[in-house]
Amino acid sequence: MPGSSQFGAAPEPASGKERRLESWGEIASYLRREIRTVQRWEKTLGLPIHRLRVGKQSSVYAYPSELDKWYLEREPKESILRRFDVSVIGRYFPEFDETIASR
Repeated sequence: MPGSSQFGAAPEPASGKERRLESWGEIASYLRREIRTVQRWEKTLGLPIHRLRVGKQSSVYAYPSELDKWYLEREPKESILRRFDVSVIGRYFPEFDETIASR
């Protein structure tokens, strides 16, 4: 199952003392999405959700750094260029002037 860990060994966050998001609501709020969307992303797209099994139920948690990494890996590369001033990029990377101008 995507995002699940081995029994008895909780995964370590990237920064050691990183805050955990402790519920579907917190995870959805962090990603600014609805709970059902986040649950669907876990099942279909491998959103990094961890589970603590307690009896027949389980609680979920996630680390913000893992969610950020997952999200950025799925963002189309072209959309990143739209956030920047193309004229500024051209000054720093003149070799890409034609490529940038054509977008």
